[in-house]
Amino acid sequence: AALDPSIPQLRTSNLAYATDPTHPTAPTTTSTPHHTLHPTPTPSPTPTPTPTPPPTPSPTPTPTTTPTPTPTPPPTPTPTPSSGPCVYYSPSTPTITLQPIGTTSWSFGGVQNPVIEIVAGVRYTIEGLNRNHPFWININQGIGRSNGLTFSGLSANGLGSSGNGATVITFTPDQSLVGQDLFYNCEVHSPMTGRIRVVSSANSATPSCTVFQPPPTPPTTPPTPPTPPSPP
Repeated sequence: AALDPSIPQLRTSNLAYATDPTHPTAPTTTSTPHHTLHPTPTPSPTPTPTPTPPPTPSPTPTPTTTPTPTPTPPPTPTPTPSSGPCVYYSPSTPTITLQPIGTTSWSFGGVQNPVIEIVAGVRYTIEGLNRNHPFWININQGIGRSNGLTFSGLSANGLGSSGNGATVITFTPDQSLVGQDLFYNCEVHSPMTGRIRVVSSANSATPSCTVFQPPPTPPTTPPTPPTPPSPP
């Protein structure tokens, strides 16, 4: 049959080359791509910041309340008068008459618990004593019987104590007692107390002392009543 000249014809030479087993097969060429694809970098993970815990506040120590101690009231001291009212018994008034005022004081001529001032060498008589209030002249201020003055010119100290039958106390201080601290005390009642001061002479009496004046002696006979006028 005649070939259509309008259709390209396959060259037999080429076909024979391609089908001839004596011709080696042309090597297959692997095309290398012109563009190397770079891997997409894996983004580094952003580290999550570890939260810093807030500082733990130190607890404010609760101050310990120191209990206020209850003050113990000081003991009430036994009064030891060293000043104040003073009664002076001169050589011309050697009788000292006591009068107890309840259980709180002695009265000397109306003055309660005064300083008693007496003169060395004068013999004084203390009277008006009471068995409920034994009267002591002491070298230390205090109740009881252990503080009494031991002195040759003193008799019947503590008059009123059990077994003491005297009715008065006599006291003749001498110059050795001038300037010494002496006291008078009731044996059982501490408020009934005062100081005794011995001066060397009448001229040494303390000017501020009240000079004891004995009460006036009442008349021994009643006064004569006036004669009524004669009737007209």
